[in-house]
Amino acid sequence: GDSLALGFDSAAKKIRSYAVNSYLDNPKDNPVKMDVTFASLPDGTNYAQQTVLDAHAKKIQVKVTNSGYKKAGQ
Repeated sequence: GDSLALGFDSAAKKIRSYAVNSYLDNPKDNPVKMDVTFASLPDGTNYAQQTVLDAHAKKIQVKVTNSGYKKAGQ
């Protein structure tokens, strides 16, 4: 019942997303989903821009957004 899907940008040779589907205890009653989207900094470094974890049956959603990166000392 678990699945993992990866999204690649073949031209840039970078991962762009992944999605995980799993469950707690029972696949029908307690599905859990996690989606991660990636972005690139101007120097080409890839990073997880947003992560969303959703456990709908438990009424829990966690969203983490990463932004505002800059070189140290600037």
